[in-house]
Amino acid sequence: MIPILVGDKWKNLFLITVSVSLTATKRPTFMSHRVLFIRLIWPFVPPSILPVLNFAVGSDLHNSDHFPLLISHVASVTAATRPRKYLFQRADWKKFTLLAAISEDMVKVANIDDAVRGITEAIIWAADTAIPKSSPNPHKLRKPWWNDANRDDARRQRKLWDIFRRYPTTENLIAFKAAKAYARRVRRQSQRESFIRFVSFITSSTSSSQIWRRVKAANGLYKDFTIPILKSDSATYSCPEDIANIIGQTFAYISNSDFYTATFQAIKNRAEGIPISFVSERQASYNCDFRMSEMRKALSQCRNTSPGSDGVTYSMLHHLNEDSLSNLLRLFNRICNEHIYPSQWREALVIPILKPGKDATDPMNYRPIALTSCLSKTLERMINVRLVYELETQNLIPMHQSDFRKGRSTLDNAIYLETQIRNAFVRKAHLVSFFLT
Repeated sequence: MIPILVGDKWKNLFLITVSVSLTATKRPTFMSHRVLFIRLIWPFVPPSILPVLNFAVGSDLHNSDHFPLLISHVASVTAATRPRKYLFQRADWKKFTLLAAISEDMVKVANIDDAVRGITEAIIWAADTAIPKSSPNPHKLRKPWWNDANRDDARRQRKLWDIFRRYPTTENLIAFKAAKAYARRVRRQSQRESFIRFVSFITSSTSSSQIWRRVKAANGLYKDFTIPILKSDSATYSCPEDIANIIGQTFAYISNSDFYTATFQAIKNRAEGIPISFVSERQASYNCDFRMSEMRKALSQCRNTSPGSDGVTYSMLHHLNEDSLSNLLRLFNRICNEHIYPSQWREALVIPILKPGKDATDPMNYRPIALTSCLSKTLERMINVRLVYELETQNLIPMHQSDFRKGRSTLDNAIYLETQIRNAFVRKAHLVSFFLT
């Protein structure tokens, strides 16, 4: 039992008695001007939690004369990691184009699933070799006043600190302190300039949320992403696996056919029971093999969206060489001619997005976003262009349908309705309109 004298911010003193253990550290924890390193700090910990804690001493002073004491839990193996992403701005595309070779033998394998798997593995292997990835460590959020000068000065300070630790001489100590003082002066100058920019940003139209966001960013405070705790059927789910399962079950429940009316169910079952024949009586233009120009046009219209479960992105497809693109086109034509859709392309990464202004603890307040394979979406785009062209040229789409049509907009229907109303006023006639919701 050790008495400890403590005080609060009002300078009131309290004498408390606690049962603690003194834990000694083998590494030095304090740097003095007279004696370079002193083992001085003894952390106080309750005896009950001492076996589950690890103690270590940091190697960086962080502009102090005391080394930080690092306390970690014994059961914690690693810190939280982030998924690694490709850094396309640092990619060696020449190397990728050379390595991402899709051969004709890959396309000619007996099973289409094996062909798709082989092509995907070849592209991913080339990407892993030629395109660096981000670090899996948690992202270190940078303060807005931090710039290249601060970074260079911090590196120079750490370099001189390492030299001083290896060779603790007076000359090296003076060099380290000079670098530390110069880095502090540059940092304060950057902070002043950043504050001036922040004040200039504030106007009469600036919202309070924007101001507080910048104030917190200036202090290095950012809102971290946390997985919300879900509540459903008087149960609480906090484990990530349980949260993923309950959201998946919710999406499956919402998409269940039980929500359809009996009439629609009957029509749906009748239509799905009719077998689809892929054999055409005439050699229509939309049934012929795809050409290279069609695939290039489809790739040129694709944006750099997130990839599916296979990890292949549009940027990778854009940098394939001519032979690889030709063999990829052969794969697309083989899929269409054999009427077999690859099983890998049926998979999707489903990301739940919270609806605006909704309670994050209710799994019913999320909407799904499905990320499918970019290879599959390229083929779908090529097929869609042909079908839309056939429907437009054969006038198979109603004249008044404006949604999902090139050169059309739902505003056209509103203008058409306004025109009919004005004409009815001029003619002093009646106009009947039906609105379906």
